Amino acid sequence: MGIEDIHFLTPDLIELTRPVCLDLGGIAKGFAVNMAVRVLLSEGTLSGSVNAGGDLRVFGDHSLLIQVRHPELPEEVIAVGALKDGAIATSGLWSLFCKKRSHA
Repeated sequence: MGIEDIHFLTPDLIELTRPVCLDLGGIAKGFAVNMAVRVLLSEGTLSGSVNAGGDLRVFGDHSLLIQVRHPELPEEVIAVGALKDGAIATSGLWSLFCKKRSHA
């Protein structure tokens, strides 16, 4: 089971040659961000941004200053720039861990 079992007939239609398991987790947040922007635009919002924990989209006539953190050293910023009418997604292992806390 692999990518060779998935055939794209059109950009939005696939054919599977045998049963496969598709994990859409890698694109789910980006899809949700795009749907949120679609709703905002349909309600008359002219510009704004939607951020879903590493998936960011800026739309309209403004830019947003962004900082990209080092994937292994979250206290270090490795890139700074402005994003206007576009999207960016980042990921890092440090964001997958949390501190244990006790209420003793």
